[in-house]
Formats: sequence, structure tokens, C-alpha cells
Amino acid sequence: VVNVAWGEALQYADWLDRTVRASPAAAAALKSLPGDGWRVGLPSEAEWEKAARGTDGRTYPWGEGIAPDRANYWASNKGGPTAVGAFPRDASPYGALDMIGNVAEWTRSVFQPYPYVASDGREDLRASGPRVVRGASFASSRRFVRAAYRSYFVPFFRDKRTGFRVVVSRF
Repeated sequence: VVNVAWGEALQYADWLDRTVRASPAAAAALKSLPGDGWRVGLPSEAEWEKAARGTDGRTYPWGEGIAPDRANYWASNKGGPTAVGAFPRDASPYGALDMIGNVAEWTRSVFQPYPYVASDGREDLRASGPRVVRGASFASSRRFVRAAYRSYFVPFFRDKRTGFRVVVSRF
């Protein structure tokens, strides 16, 4: 989905979390995950980056080297978002698709400088300030289409190049 503000993405993720918890089959499957609990929501900036880069710090989700057949960005000439999976060779180490290009994605994190410190208030959903957006979009140039690229928008921003994904996080 595109053209959605941060608060709307957060509302959808909260609705999905409640819906999954109310489903006996889904809740049972998620309870089998290691850890004490789980939630469905927008990823933190750190979760998003790990899903895109793995633990080896790759430049692109698939490794090194960019090409128009690997992701939906300006050089791919698609002119808009494509269906998830249209670029199957772009999978991250965890199997996530479209981590770069296609649409930039809201995270739940407040934009603050690196280094990332989870306890510094950036993960407070009630905090004000711009929110981190990761992944670039179909209109992005090669310079911005990297798994480490980060940007931010005010929470009420919306346009056709920005969307979101939800994740299951365990704790």
C-alpha cells in the first residue's frame, strides 16, 4: 500500500496484531517462536536494517552489485510500485523481498543520529518528531538504493513512493 501516513500504517499494524491474536491457529503458530512473546507491528529501524542486510553488513539485500533486474528503482524504468515478488532475485538473507526500491517504508522509530541506541527514546510510539523511512523507492537513483540508506519524514507525510511492511517481532 502507498500514500499512507505513519499513523495510518501504525493503526493497520495494531489492527493486524489484534486480529492475529484473536485467531487461534495464527496465535498458536506464533507462540511456537522462540522467546517470551511476540507482536505484529511496524519494524524498528534496527529490525528493518537487519532484515535487509543480514549479519554480514551487505550493501544490498542479495549481496553486492546493483542492477535494474534486482530491484525496482529509477534505472528499472517501471515508473511506479510493482507487486511484491516482481524482483525475486532481490531476496535478503532472511528471504524478505523488496527491501530496497519499490516503495520507501515507514519504521516505528523516531529519527535520531547514529549510533542506534534502542533505550534513547527513539522506539517510543508516543514520541513526537520525524519517523525513519528505509528502503528508497521506484523513483530513487542508484545513490539511495542501498540497504544502509536511511531517511525520515514527518508522521503526516504521504505520497505514492512511501508505504510500509509489518513484521512479527519476538521478545
